[in-house]
Amino acid sequence: YEMGYEHGRLLGPQVRETINDVMKGCDKFLPKQMRASPLLTEREKQDIINTVLDKAWARMARFTPREDLEEMRGLADGSGIPLQVIHRMHAIPDLGETSCSGLVVRDTATRDGHVYQLRILDYGANFNLQRRPMITVYRPNNANAYVNIGWVGFVGVVSGMNEKGVALSEMGFGNPPGETLAGVPMPFLLKNVLRYADTADEGAALIRAARRTNS
Repeated sequence: YEMGYEHGRLLGPQVRETINDVMKGCDKFLPKQMRASPLLTEREKQDIINTVLDKAWARMARFTPREDLEEMRGLADGSGIPLQVIHRMHAIPDLGETSCSGLVVRDTATRDGHVYQLRILDYGANFNLQRRPMITVYRPNNANAYVNIGWVGFVGVVSGMNEKGVALSEMGFGNPPGETLAGVPMPFLLKNVLRYADTADEGAALIRAARRTNS
């Protein structure tokens, strides 16, 4: 809660700007004919989008780690933004299933032999997330310290590394059988990997053991 509260207290105006940009980019959740319909006002379209996001979050909420529920509550209190709106923002990655690009190179593929990891948030430009990037260093009690490479107003993880040297990023692909939103939201599952995995194998085991939402 304290981590989320300070995020909101220090960066409240930027959090609000991020949410405004994201909501403008959410019309992709509407059917094509509805997006182009002159019979719907912008407010009516936004109400439909909000309903879709609220239903998606309702499926994921009970699988979300308690720490992350508390951090989102703190973000809402610190920024003055309703918690329901914060939840909508964090439902988008799993609902949208937007793909990203990634690259890992090592050994003879690099000039100096080091491992390099790259991830591009392809959907970020649709929401103008590049306008407010943020690197957050977390030092939780009873868990690994880690860095979250993200953006203002978002407490999930899509790229990061912990103090044990475990690094991760994500990219979606395909539509495996049995997909559901009734599972641990992907950005919070990855956050658990940084919190609790001391090796890459432990991180992979945490992901395999989880009730996941999508690819």
